[in-house]
Amino acid sequence: MPTPARGGPAVVTLVLLAGLAACTSDGAEEGADAPADEAVEAPAVPTEVVVGEVVGEPPRAQRTAAAQEVAAVVDGWLDAAYVEASLPLAAQDVDAGTFPGFTPGAARRAADDAPATTAAGLPEGTTAVEVLQRRVAVDLLGPRRGRPEAATARVLLRLRPSVDGEALRPVARSGRLLLTRGPQGWRVFGYDLRKG
Repeated sequence: MPTPARGGPAVVTLVLLAGLAACTSDGAEEGADAPADEAVEAPAVPTEVVVGEVVGEPPRAQRTAAAQEVAAVVDGWLDAAYVEASLPLAAQDVDAGTFPGFTPGAARRAADDAPATTAAGLPEGTTAVEVLQRRVAVDLLGPRRGRPEAATARVLLRLRPSVDGEALRPVARSGRLLLTRGPQGWRVFGYDLRKG
């Protein structure tokens, strides 16, 4: 059986573009004050992406590219299920559409597990979340000297929920997503996620 590649993990930091663009009205005058009741968005937190263990011997550039592609799938889920979810979120309001990048079967299972896979598991009445940390460590499996074909994404998401403007204690969501590469790119086919 091939052994993991030698050397320490390579670290690649990705800056998420989603959420970084600020929208302004075309008709707004420069220097005009925002309405007092308008929420001020916290700056977006970039996802730290780490290339973890590699089985097989894909070239380093392919490892980095594959890790970035896997992380993009993970980020799509984190954004849809937590960061951009309509809050408060009830488990019965979650459907398979909350899980972009998942296979249909995995998306249905994840919707059934909404308290563990979405913001529906945050403290009751959560009306906002602040992202404190996003980290994805990607283990890759590929044929010897070939491109990676399977991956495990080890995920850590740390959030500070708020209820009606009152910040609560930080919470974490962590675990693993199992992915395979197909004609449509990387897709999540399984997961093992925990509240913490």
